Amino acid sequence: MRNDRIRIVIADDEQNICEMLKRLIRFDDLGLELIGMVSNGEDLRNVIVREKPDIVITDIKMPGMNGLEVLKRIREMNSDSLFIIISSYHQYAVVGYELDVFRYLVKGDLEAGFAPCMEAALKKINSDNQKHYFITSARKRIKIPCKDIMYCHKESKMSVFVTNSGELIRERRA
Repeated sequence: MRNDRIRIVIADDEQNICEMLKRLIRFDDLGLELIGMVSNGEDLRNVIVREKPDIVITDIKMPGMNGLEVLKRIREMNSDSLFIIISSYHQYAVVGYELDVFRYLVKGDLEAGFAPCMEAALKKINSDNQKHYFITSARKRIKIPCKDIMYCHKESKMSVFVTNSGELIRERRA
């Protein structure tokens, strides 16, 4: 079972950048959990698939699969992880945004730009986490996080909600 902490993974082939990011993120103060620090794209993809982090902070140029390739593959799987790209290569910014990157930070300005970026990311995650769909019937009231609803359909007089975990919630509305 997942705890309520926002989960973060950091990926960069430069160990000093990983350590700087780890130092810049106030994990305990902000209720964050570091679930992985990796140095290549394949390990990053595996951590994302296994751990489903809320925030992925990644470099682009890494051994094996680069950060944009990982992002593209993860987006194809409908992951709602928030991606922050850190890179020295400006030319990839447009491609990153086409893949729904939250922010693109330049490594040379990381210390100055990182705190406002994290603040905005946490604000977005907290805002997204507060969006729910309520089903009210004569018997009960059900609260479903919108991000957990894969789709819904109608069966006779019942509303059926299918969640990302495959759970079916059937309820007749009042």
